[in-house]
Amino acid sequence: MLTLLAALIVLHGLIHLLGVAKAFGWADLPQLMRPITPLYGALWLAAAMLFGVTATALFAWPRWSWELGLCAVMVSTIVIVPSWSDAKAGAIANAVVLLGLFLMSRGR
Repeated sequence: MLTLLAALIVLHGLIHLLGVAKAFGWADLPQLMRPITPLYGALWLAAAMLFGVTATALFAWPRWSWELGLCAVMVSTIVIVPSWSDAKAGAIANAVVLLGLFLMSRGR
C-alpha cells in the first residue's frame, strides 16, 4: 500500500511539470487552455518537487511525510485554482493524496 501511495504521489508531481512546461514555453500544450505565468510556473515546479520529496519521505523519513505532503497539497491547490478549468482533476488527486497520507500516518 505504501508503494502504491508513493507511486500516486510521484505521478501527481510529474503531472505538475506540465504546468511548468506551459509557463516557460518548453512545450506546446493545447490541452491547457489557460495561460500560466512564470511565477505560477515556479509554483507548479515547487509543487512537483514537494510531491517528489513527499514520496521519498514515505520511506526515508516517514515521520515527516505527512507534513511534507500537506505542504505539497497546499502549493498544488494554489496553482490549481487559477487553472481550474484545465486542472480540476488535480483537486481530486490532492484529496486522495491527503487521505492516503492521513491513513498511513495513523497506521504508524
